[in-house]
Amino acid sequence: MLRVSPKQRPCLIEIIRNITDRIAEARANGWGGEVQGLHVSLTKAKEN
Repeated sequence: MLRVSPKQRPCLIEIIRNITDRIAEARANGWGGEVQGLHVSLTKAKEN
């Protein structure tokens, strides 16, 4: 199991923000498959 170091928490927060922005971009462009894949990444990032 992967555990995020408390020192890396700000980096993880930035990654989550980036994924969220990419989901919005993918939706705006009609990239359904990309949206689905990014949601998987977002879910996993939020688990940490």
